[in-house]
Amino acid sequence: MALKEVCRSACIAWGPPTRGPAHTKCAASQEEKSTSSGSSLQSHQLYLALGTMGLDPHLELATVDFASSSTALPVVASVSASSPFQCIAWGSSGQNKLAGVAGEHGNGVGVGERALGLLAGGMADGDVTLWDAEAILRSGSPSGSELSSFGSANGTGETSGSAKGLLASVPVHRNQRVHCIHFNPSRPSLLAAGGSSGSVSILDVENVYDVAVYEPGGEGQGSNSGASGDECTSLAWNRVVPHVLATAFSSGTTSVWDLKQRKTAVSFCDPTHRQSRPSSVVWLPNQATQLLLAYDDDRHPVLQLWDLRNSSYPLRETASDGVYGHTRGIVNAALNPMDSRMLLTSGRDNRIVCWWLEEDAFHTQGGQSHPSSGFSVYMQQQTQEPYVQLQWAPSSTPGVFAAAAPIRVCIKGLGSGGVSTGDSGLPGQQQQGLAGGAAEGGWMMGPAHDKYIPSWFRRPRGVHVGFGEDIAFFGPDSTSVVCAALGVPPPVVASATGSAEAEASLREEERELLGQHGEWREEEKELQQEALKLDDHLQRGDWHQACEEELRRLRDKSDVAETEQKMPEKVWNLLMRLFQQ
Repeated sequence: MALKEVCRSACIAWGPPTRGPAHTKCAASQEEKSTSSGSSLQSHQLYLALGTMGLDPHLELATVDFASSSTALPVVASVSASSPFQCIAWGSSGQNKLAGVAGEHGNGVGVGERALGLLAGGMADGDVTLWDAEAILRSGSPSGSELSSFGSANGTGETSGSAKGLLASVPVHRNQRVHCIHFNPSRPSLLAAGGSSGSVSILDVENVYDVAVYEPGGEGQGSNSGASGDECTSLAWNRVVPHVLATAFSSGTTSVWDLKQRKTAVSFCDPTHRQSRPSSVVWLPNQATQLLLAYDDDRHPVLQLWDLRNSSYPLRETASDGVYGHTRGIVNAALNPMDSRMLLTSGRDNRIVCWWLEEDAFHTQGGQSHPSSGFSVYMQQQTQEPYVQLQWAPSSTPGVFAAAAPIRVCIKGLGSGGVSTGDSGLPGQQQQGLAGGAAEGGWMMGPAHDKYIPSWFRRPRGVHVGFGEDIAFFGPDSTSVVCAALGVPPPVVASATGSAEAEASLREEERELLGQHGEWREEEKELQQEALKLDDHLQRGDWHQACEEELRRLRDKSDVAETEQKMPEKVWNLLMRLFQQ
């Protein structure tokens, strides 16, 4: 069951969670538009970019509002493109520069930040197009025809192409499609692009009006050296070392580039299935030398963990028993941004599988004797059709992801639509039901569902105050609970240089609070001493002596009225006589 969906044949990319002044201004204009139709829009929105692949290509921005009960995914802005999209990426905000000149790029904007980031599209004609998401959003708002900071209005009142968001169209791969693109997470001004004929290019988009393009291995060495002409199926930047890029090719080879050395650092392939086509490459965020490969091979649909320190064979590999995992080729894989132990995959068997990565097993050398340990299925779902692209939502919405099928784009959530155990509905039975046109089945719990908890369900920190002014607390990185004494702040004491002024600065409420706090401490000390004495008598079984001390303590209290003192004395005298008998 989809939370939101729209009928589109498109590639997808989530927008970064930003809240700048320009973002608030765009949201306000959208709110005016939605208010006129009887709905309201929150100031903080989550956007999804759709790059359509049809005969009339468009770049669209859809807003995702989980507060709305409607399952429709509304498109709030749309601009036309010169060629169908093949892939799309959305870079973070505030990392690129606008170097416009008056008369040439609108009304002359200097260096500044983009509130909604930079969109990059890989096109079918071999170009990489760069778009300003804020300008696209303004083009769909009521003020879209007005003068904007990204372009000037012409005589007819329409805005120029740059005002609608297109910043540059860079020819990268001639006579081939741009199959995959990826922004560098550490240096967002670097963009990697892979072509359908095996070429790989690096674009420096620091200045979007003067984009520098070069090949990672130098001139003429930006393609798969093992088999030129093979399609670059996937690429990914290393999250620890910013100048390292991994590329996968349809021939089965995976190459890791060192951009500083301008050469291939290592190249490898599966020794037992050399022709298996890797569809996705994913770096582990905390391991500079480990990456995951997903294979689009019906005979060998597996996930493999590779360690570059020993690239002769995979360190770990998944195994499918027909019930859990994939039975046909894996099309796409995406790692959760909030919990790096959760990996989402989609396959040609119409399954979406959420894997749990046992990181402790990844840190040990498994060798070929135990290659299948380290992967376990957390949840999986049988769908109506294969999804060709998956992408987790930003960290503000954990457990939610976008999925693109051949004719529709939908927003899903882990466990949405119901959860069942493996005995109540096998994937094979669900697939037979879906063949008749029924709705998608619910999620089925995997073997790892009862053993592990995603990080977003954990309480990041906690504190509790106990007796005797003790405090226990833990933080997000704590391995145990810390206990400490809760110190009382010292009273404000006047300085020797200005005692009169300091004393006068204390408000009457502060003095009363300090006095009450001192009285409470004295009462707590007395109560604690009396409790310790009573506990000592109870442990010795000296009940008579305990009653005598309580009577003596009552008689010594001079501030208690005689009428209030008689009843407690009668009670303790009665208890003392009972203990004597």
